[in-house]
Amino acid sequence: MATKRHYSSSSSGSSYDSGPPKIPRRQVQISTFDKWKRDMDKNYSTLTWLCCEVDKKNRSLVSSMFCKVCREYEDRIVSLRNFSPVWINGSYNHRTNSIVDHLKVISTKPLWITCIMLLLKLEISL
Repeated sequence: MATKRHYSSSSSGSSYDSGPPKIPRRQVQISTFDKWKRDMDKNYSTLTWLCCEVDKKNRSLVSSMFCKVCREYEDRIVSLRNFSPVWINGSYNHRTNSIVDHLKVISTKPLWITCIMLLLKLEISL
């Protein structure tokens, strides 16, 4: 299979960019994000831990999604095997399966259970 080359015009002559064209990232409305949270809460307790940051340019769009528990316990989970800061810094993969995948990865770690229990105790005591 031949490799496609993406050409870019420049004043210095003909050059090419061997990478694929940039695909704009998927945009999700705040209302859609809120619906996901409500719909997924029964199975995944998303109302407890799933949060988002609002896009600065368009306030009706989600900029990134993050895990409240991972942010709160970052200092403890950073040393875990296969740690990734994606859900602390903010995930830009705006799909419901990325939310479920995050839970699958995290739920295999004993600390996750501790974090959820602590978070639930905080909510119960409020």
